[in-house]
Amino acid sequence: MKAKELLERYEAGERDFSGVDLSKENLSGAVWTGDGFGDENDYPVGGAILRGINLSHANLTQVRLDGVDLREANLQGANLETALMTFADLSDANLSEAVLFRTSLSRAILKRTNLKKASLRQATIIRANFCDANLEEANLFETNAEYTNFCRANLKNSKLDICELYCADLSGADMRGISLYFSRLDRAVAIAANMTRANLSRTRLREANLTDANLTDSQGAELDDAILYETIVPDGTMMSNERGKTEINRIVESREDFIKRVEKIDLISSEDFRQRYEAGERNFSGCRPRIRNSRFLLDIDLSRTNCIGTDLTDCIITNANLEKINLQRAKFFNCKLINSNLRGANLRDAKLDSASLINVDLTDADLTGADLSYTRFIGANLTNVNLTDIYMGSEFGYTNYEARFAHTIMPDGSMRNDDLAIGAEEFLRRYAEGERDFSGIILHYADLRDVELRKINFRKAYFNYVDLGSANLIDSYFGSAKFIHCNLKKTKFEHIDGNIGRYYDYGCDFSFAYFIYVDMRQSHAVGTVTSTSFIECNFEEANWDCSAEDIVIYHNVILENGEFFSRM
Repeated sequence: MKAKELLERYEAGERDFSGVDLSKENLSGAVWTGDGFGDENDYPVGGAILRGINLSHANLTQVRLDGVDLREANLQGANLETALMTFADLSDANLSEAVLFRTSLSRAILKRTNLKKASLRQATIIRANFCDANLEEANLFETNAEYTNFCRANLKNSKLDICELYCADLSGADMRGISLYFSRLDRAVAIAANMTRANLSRTRLREANLTDANLTDSQGAELDDAILYETIVPDGTMMSNERGKTEINRIVESREDFIKRVEKIDLISSEDFRQRYEAGERNFSGCRPRIRNSRFLLDIDLSRTNCIGTDLTDCIITNANLEKINLQRAKFFNCKLINSNLRGANLRDAKLDSASLINVDLTDADLTGADLSYTRFIGANLTNVNLTDIYMGSEFGYTNYEARFAHTIMPDGSMRNDDLAIGAEEFLRRYAEGERDFSGIILHYADLRDVELRKINFRKAYFNYVDLGSANLIDSYFGSAKFIHCNLKKTKFEHIDGNIGRYYDYGCDFSFAYFIYVDMRQSHAVGTVTSTSFIECNFEEANWDCSAEDIVIYHNVILENGEFFSRM
């Protein structure tokens, strides 16, 4: 069975696909979850039955599998990045070497599941059940595992650094060679766990229970390197060390008060920052602002600020001064960082996956250990940038998730243009030869004025300083495309009647596309703008006759009638 057939049958009401072979299929974004909820704990019901299904090495990014029966399923090597799998039953399934980056597995059942060498980095597995599961050599870096059951699980040589393991049950678990560096095991239970050769450096154990645990040859076997407070140690006695006593005194303070007292800097709460930004303030240089849930940061000065661990997911940052900012361990997933200064910035261990860095200056920045999977650098300056131990997205064999560079100055001074970066001349030649699939291409400073183009797939394409003035683009697909500083004055996105394909039945499709600093005066479009974002655009005398199945974002735009519209 092929992916298309299964999705069509599921849409028609069929639910049982036990034993089906969909290995290596592309099912990205599929929804197999139930449409109702049970009485207890909002358990989803009515989802697909995929028991024993073969999804090995399949692309399952962003799928919805809440409450789905996946017992005994083969998901070896599958890519489940950012999938939603709450309440799913994966008992006895094979997820060895699977990618579950930022996947949600809260309350999922993974009894006896094989997760050997799987990557669960930044996953959410709250209250999940991994009893008797095999997690040998698995990567659970920065995972939230509060109240999670690891009873008798094989965690040998696994990586659980910087994890939240509050009230987790690790009783009888094989934790030989495990790394728990900087993790928090407050009130966790690890009775009779084998922690031989475990790394407990800076691990916080507050009111934990390590009765009969084996700490032989562990780094911190005497628990001197751990943060220990009122914890039951292997011999059954309760113990606190000096680090633990110091830490517990700090716990009664708010994090903001502690940081302000120690660092003596201007600490700005997230609410205060939001109010001041919305009131028009832009200079926050030298402060420590708490930035949360910010959709836009335009024309802002955050130079020399301390923003360690800040979550900038989905944020659009333009014309910003971020010189010498500390963004260590910050999260930039799907962030658009445009025309900004990051000279000397600290981006060590930052998560830049799926981010777009366009026309940014990163001279002398430190990106040691940064995650650059699916990151796009366009017109960027990386002179003298430290790229030691970066994660480029191909470590698990998924070459489509590698970082891409276009017109970018590399640390050694060379100019890098990857295969997706093409010029106007090459693009028009390939189009004339009959090519129509230009998904993911990067057009940079291209002159395409007055051209006529038909039925092109521009999915996830980048248009940076592209002049499309008076061009005619007929029945083309622009899903998730980015238009940055483009000229679309008098451009026509037209539709020709007739059944002409999957993407083009209703004209041009701009779903999930971004238009940032775009001149759209007197342009005309027919199609759909579902979840499309228009930021700093000029629509004067434009006519966009488009439908939308979800919200459309407008921010600082000039409308068709010349009025200015701003929505934060």
